[in-house]
Amino acid sequence: SLATLLITSQILNQVMEAFLPYWLQRRRNKKVHKRMWRIMGDKELPLLGQVQLETEMNTYLGTFDDYLEQFLLFGYVSLFSCVYPLAAVLVVLNNITEVYSDAFKMCHVFKRPFSEPAANIGVWQLAFETMSIIAVVTNCALIGLSPQMKAYFPESETQLILIVVAIEHVLLAFKFILAFVIPDVPKHIQVKLAKLEFDSLEALKKRKILEAAES
Repeated sequence: SLATLLITSQILNQVMEAFLPYWLQRRRNKKVHKRMWRIMGDKELPLLGQVQLETEMNTYLGTFDDYLEQFLLFGYVSLFSCVYPLAAVLVVLNNITEVYSDAFKMCHVFKRPFSEPAANIGVWQLAFETMSIIAVVTNCALIGLSPQMKAYFPESETQLILIVVAIEHVLLAFKFILAFVIPDVPKHIQVKLAKLEFDSLEALKKRKILEAAES
């Protein structure tokens, strides 16, 4: 069931996100060409035609849908990884094709979006971290409920529950230790940022010295 849901959702997302909008955009482009041909006649105005085509394109509404899709795929992989390990491979393949389909969509379907600077991914970081914690709980529970595990404890389900809960707590502790030990910004990026800040300060000092000398 998980495999069917994951594969069909990926195929439908690719069709609905890129191919269907592109087909609709091609139809609109043909209508624009016909309208421009009736207005301008035999005159060739490629720049004006391109401008007219781009004004007819849809507006990119932001990254919410893209983040939501990645969040759902992350949930498929993390929440049920012990049930269907192949989900990780399918999601990686989907993300590879998603990169090209999104680039295609940006170039041929949507108007050119304006860049919005951001320091991080915002509330999505909390959502992904919460999902990863829930994933540890669900996978431990699924393993504990499996018939193979119950066969090891045929007479004492309480002991099985205690062992599963203990393993779950150990894994959560290990996760939080890794999150604390691994820095959010890699060391070489920190060094480059510090160097850029130092160069900026030095350039500002030289500029102030030159302005003082000229005055």
